[in-house]
Amino acid sequence: MDDKLICPICGRPTRSYMGHTRNDGLCGFHADQLKSGAIEINKDGLFCDSKTKKILNFGYKETEVVTKQPTAEKIKSTKKIDKISNDNLICPICGMPTRSYMGHARKDRLCGTHADQLKSGAIEINKDGLFCDSKTKKILNSSSTQVQVDVQPSVVNVQPSVVNEQPATVDEQSETIRFHEFKQSETGSASKCIACGKPTSSGFFFCKECYAKYKNKKLLVEIRNCVEINILDDSYEGVYKCDDGHVVKSKSELIIDNYLFERGIPHAYEKAFPIDANPAHDLYPDFYIPSFNGVDDIYLEHWGFNENNVKYWKSKKYKIDKYIAQGITLICTNEKDMSDPKTALKRKLEYFKPGIINFDD
Repeated sequence: MDDKLICPICGRPTRSYMGHTRNDGLCGFHADQLKSGAIEINKDGLFCDSKTKKILNFGYKETEVVTKQPTAEKIKSTKKIDKISNDNLICPICGMPTRSYMGHARKDRLCGTHADQLKSGAIEINKDGLFCDSKTKKILNSSSTQVQVDVQPSVVNVQPSVVNEQPATVDEQSETIRFHEFKQSETGSASKCIACGKPTSSGFFFCKECYAKYKNKKLLVEIRNCVEINILDDSYEGVYKCDDGHVVKSKSELIIDNYLFERGIPHAYEKAFPIDANPAHDLYPDFYIPSFNGVDDIYLEHWGFNENNVKYWKSKKYKIDKYIAQGITLICTNEKDMSDPKTALKRKLEYFKPGIINFDD
C-alpha cells in the first residue's frame, strides 16, 4: 500500500479493495460514515459533519476532494496544521498526521513516511532519545530541545521529558508478559539483552542487533523461573506486503492472503464489521470474502496465539461471542494450520458451513 494514499480527514490509509483505492481517499471508518450519512460532501467539495456542517478535512479549505486522490504532498502544501482530531497527533519531525491503525495512533507520533524510515534504518534514535539521520546524525525533531523519546520494542513513545524506568505489566492470570518500556535504567548500569543474552550498555533491554530486529514490533515475552525469557511469535505486528498489494501484520496473514489471491478468490483485509450503531465498536475480522461456492459474506479469522495469553484469549472470546450473535459465517485458522497452510486452507474452504463458527479448535 502506498503511504501517500491517506484519508483527507484523519490521515489513516485510504480504504482499498483488491488493490483499488477509493477516489475520495477516505479510510474505512470515514467511508462507512459517508455511506451512513454521518458525514457528507459540501458544495465546496469538502467533507463535513452532516448535522453541524463543520469542515472535517484536516487541511480545511485548502484541501479539496472528489476528483483526485489526496496525497501527502498536497496536504503538506496547504497552510500549516495547528490542530487535528487529537491535539498533538502530529509527526515530531515534519508535522504531518501521525500514522494510525484501526483508530490507534503510533505512540512515537511519527507519520507514515518517517515510520517507514525508522524501520528501514534511514533514521534512528540517538542516546538523547531524539530522532536523527542515521548517516549524518543530524537531529530531525522540529523542536529538539523539548521532545525526547522513550524507546520500546513495539513503537516509540514521544514524551515531553525523559522518564524513569518502569516495570513491565504482567497479567496476574498468565506468565505472559508485555514489555511496555524499553529505556535506560535509573542507574545506567549494564544489563543483558532479553532476546539473545548479550551484554547491553547503559541498562537497555536489547542489544543493538536485537533492537534493529524488533524495534517496530509489539513483542509478547514469556518469563520462566523469573530469569528465563522467551519471545512469543516475533512475526507479530510486522509489515508484510502481499502479492495483491494488501499490507498485513503477520507472516501467517501474508500466507493466507497470497493463497486467496493465487486462487482468484476475491477478498478484503480487515473490512469493518459493525456490531451496533456505534462505529467505534466495529470489529475487524482478518479477511472478508464476498462470495465463495455459493455462500455470501464469509469472514476468516486467524488466531495467532495460544490460550496461555489471557489477554488475547479474552479478546478472541469477545469477538467469537459477537460473531455468534450476528450469525455470520466464520472460518477460523490458527498457527497449527501454518505447518501446511495450503492443505489446511483448501480443506476449510471446502467443508465450512454457512451461518456458524467453523473450525474454532
